[in-house]
Amino acid sequence: MKREKLTVENIKADLRKELKNGYIRLISTTLIFVALVALIIRIGTEKYIEASLVISQVFFCFAAALLLYVVIIQAIQVIRLHKIFYNTDYIVTDKLVGMEIEEHYNRVTMGVDVIYHLHFSSYGKYTIPLENYKWSEMFSMSNKGVYNYSECDDEFYLVLSKPHTGKILLAYNTKLFEMK
Repeated sequence: MKREKLTVENIKADLRKELKNGYIRLISTTLIFVALVALIIRIGTEKYIEASLVISQVFFCFAAALLLYVVIIQAIQVIRLHKIFYNTDYIVTDKLVGMEIEEHYNRVTMGVDVIYHLHFSSYGKYTIPLENYKWSEMFSMSNKGVYNYSECDDEFYLVLSKPHTGKILLAYNTKLFEMK
């Protein structure tokens, strides 16, 4: 089978998608945080302070603090992705040693969400994104497609968030791609 050329520009195209998703998560969480803080201010300016208002205000303050923590964590992740986007030196090869499927019941859609994971010998677990290799003319795949095409002992190019101990951001099977 013919392998497609994998370049730094292709990797950056996939990182752009991850960066865009990070921005969307950050903005939506920030908007929820702002709405919650506005609600806390609204409750705090009520004329009559009853016990139930105080309890709800404490609850909302706790929720706001938790959301602020999530906003900060997501902002750090976006900053790290920016750093990686401009410095793609953290590309390594590793062997696939295991595969896993998780199923979760989604109460909103009343269906089952399937999450696919790949386990690598040196760098651990990688959760396969819903869409993969959108830039590729031959191998644009869903998460299920990447999972089904992968086999234990396959070699992968991994893009890490930092050298040696970083989180796996992207994975490219060497059966499909050849690093240029």
